[in-house]
Amino acid sequence: MNTNLNFYQVTNEYQETYYQFPKWLFDDAYKDLSMYAKTAYMLLKNQNQLAIKNHWFDADGRIFFTFTNKHLMEKLNICESTVSKIKKELIKYKLLFVKKMGFDRTSGRNLPSRLYLLKPTLDVEYVYRAAKTKEKSKTDKNDAKSNVANHKVDEQKTSKPEKKKIKNYVTDSYIISIINQFDMANKPMIYISKQAKMQAKKLSELATKVEHSKIDKIVQKIIDNETISDAPAYLIKALEQLVKVTGNTKKQKRQEKSKPIYGHKRVEKGTDWSKKKAKTYSDEELDVKTRDLLNLGETEKFPDSLAKLTPGERFMTVLKNCFSPLTNKGEGYVSTV
Repeated sequence: MNTNLNFYQVTNEYQETYYQFPKWLFDDAYKDLSMYAKTAYMLLKNQNQLAIKNHWFDADGRIFFTFTNKHLMEKLNICESTVSKIKKELIKYKLLFVKKMGFDRTSGRNLPSRLYLLKPTLDVEYVYRAAKTKEKSKTDKNDAKSNVANHKVDEQKTSKPEKKKIKNYVTDSYIISIINQFDMANKPMIYISKQAKMQAKKLSELATKVEHSKIDKIVQKIIDNETISDAPAYLIKALEQLVKVTGNTKKQKRQEKSKPIYGHKRVEKGTDWSKKKAKTYSDEELDVKTRDLLNLGETEKFPDSLAKLTPGERFMTVLKNCFSPLTNKGEGYVSTV
C-alpha cells in the first residue's frame, strides 16, 4: 500500500468544520430546486446560526442577517446574474425572505438588505422518515464509539486555550457597537485572547482622541471594503494615523503663532529683510513730503542748508530732525516764513 497518502486513522483526533446540508432539500417538495440554490441555502443557514449566536433579531424577534451578492459569488464561484436567479428560486420556494433597508442619507448609499432564512414546509411522511433515520443514526453512532474505544491508544491530550472574542474585553459601549457592526458585515475577527485584549485596550484609548463621527466614517469604509480581513486591526491603524496627523497640525499651528509678523503675514525667524521689496517715491513726491514736514507751501523755497541736498537726502534729514529732541545741539528745521 502507498504510504505517502494521508489516511484517516482510528487513533487520530482530527477536528474539522462543516456546513450543515439539510436532508429535506432532497425531498420531493424541493426536487426541482437547483443544486446551486440548495448549496446557497446551506451557506445562508450557516450565516443564520451566526446571527443566532450574536442576537441579530428585529423588533418582532425574527432572526436576520446580511450576506451580500458578492459573498455568494465568491463562495459559489458564479456571476451576479446567477446569484439573482438563486435568490429568486429560494424566494419562490418560500425558503428566503429579503427585506430592503432603503437609502441612508448620512452615508449617501443604500443599506444592505436584511435576509430572513425561512423554515421548510414538510409533509407528515417526511417527518416520520426523518425520525426513523435519526434513531438509526444514534445506534450507528454508539456502535462507532464502542469500536473506537476498543482500538484507542493511550495518548497524552494537550488542552487548547479557549478562544475569546475581542468584545469580551471591551467595556466601552461605543466600541462594542462598532464590533457588532463588523460581525453583522461578516468581517473576520481576532479570537486570540492576548491579541484581542490588546486591541480592545487600544480601541478604547483611540476612541477618546478621535471624534465619533470620523470613526463612523472609517468603520463604514472598512465594512464596504471586501479585501480587509482583520477589521479591528485595520481600524486601529487608521485611527493611529488620524491622531498622528491631528497632532502634527496642532504643532504646526503653535509654530505658526511664534513667527514674527510682516505685512500682516507671519514669517520665519532670521528672514533677510534686505531682500524685501520697499515702496519707492519719485523726487517730486519726496519734495512734497518734505514740504509737509516743514509746513512750507508749494512755491516757497527750502532753506539754504537743504536746497543743496538731493530730494532723498533732504527728506531723510528733515525726518531725522523731526524725531530728535529740541536741545541746544539740535533745534530742528522750521519754516522761514
